[in-house]
Amino acid sequence: TIELLNSIILQDREINQITIDLNGVIYLRDPENDSNIYSESYYEDLSQYAVNRDCFVIAPFWNDMSLELNNSTNNLEMMGVNSIEESYSSKIFVGDVLDGTNLYYAIQFVNMKSNVQSEENTITNRISFQVLIPYINSNRVFITYGDIYGDTDSKYASIGFQDFGSIQKYSYCYEEEGKVNQGLSLEFLLGTRTSPSCFDTDGDSLSDSEELILGLNPIQPDSDGDGMLDGWEFYYGFNPFI
Repeated sequence: TIELLNSIILQDREINQITIDLNGVIYLRDPENDSNIYSESYYEDLSQYAVNRDCFVIAPFWNDMSLELNNSTNNLEMMGVNSIEESYSSKIFVGDVLDGTNLYYAIQFVNMKSNVQSEENTITNRISFQVLIPYINSNRVFITYGDIYGDTDSKYASIGFQDFGSIQKYSYCYEEEGKVNQGLSLEFLLGTRTSPSCFDTDGDSLSDSEELILGLNPIQPDSDGDGMLDGWEFYYGFNPFI
């Protein structure tokens, strides 16, 4: 678990902790979340299974994975390596990156070993990918896939995301062959968490579409917390933001 120096904003929620599971799952946590998170090597269909309702969950490549060693531990002393950690060819990097305009928190998985049974036992199944999370409230997550070796394919993985409360469950793929390849880029967009069958999700007398046009939150009936509904303030000439 990593404590962020600067908070990430997703769905108007402040994120100050990130927990990384080497099995290819990332948990974004707010200050009020003190729930336990356990590593899960057995992947599930993200459109059906709620991974953790207290976090925003990103699964760029949920698979039974591990860190791969360059050499067996028996050869470490001969190589002059002081610790097992120094011999890993698999790595996970984290940190801020800037594309010239936007600041992102980056999580990069490099040469992660997939423990699926290869058709040829001599092949090591490996995959590299990067996750970019904008600090601003863009409600977007970007994933790019790098080198892929062996049978590390989406037919052995689950890819997608879930928002807080697991209200929005999205699966890009679940055990579908050919959905991931080197150079593939995905962009996950968090929804407004409104219901398409409901005219006014939060019941404040403004329709969901009206609130989005006005810049209000369609799932928050009282944006400024003054005890008056946004719709009432808007129709009577008050400012629902203050």
